[in-house]
Amino acid sequence: MSYTYRLFDSISSVMLAARRVEKGGLACKIVPIPREFSSDCGVCLRTISLEESSIEDILRRAGTPVSTIHRRDAV
Repeated sequence: MSYTYRLFDSISSVMLAARRVEKGGLACKIVPIPREFSSDCGVCLRTISLEESSIEDILRRAGTPVSTIHRRDAV
């Protein structure tokens, strides 16, 4: 399984994005940003990569800008 990590400019943006994704019927989880993606101690939105296009569509339609997107296989 592969995950997509979406980083945002603020914690409130992460929380808003999570609510919008869940309202769209898709799973997501707010998790600490992996060190390989950023040295900031913040949080990001983790989703299953198979649902990536649907999640992108939800966030784009809602006007929720994503700062950075990273992909990583589950360990």
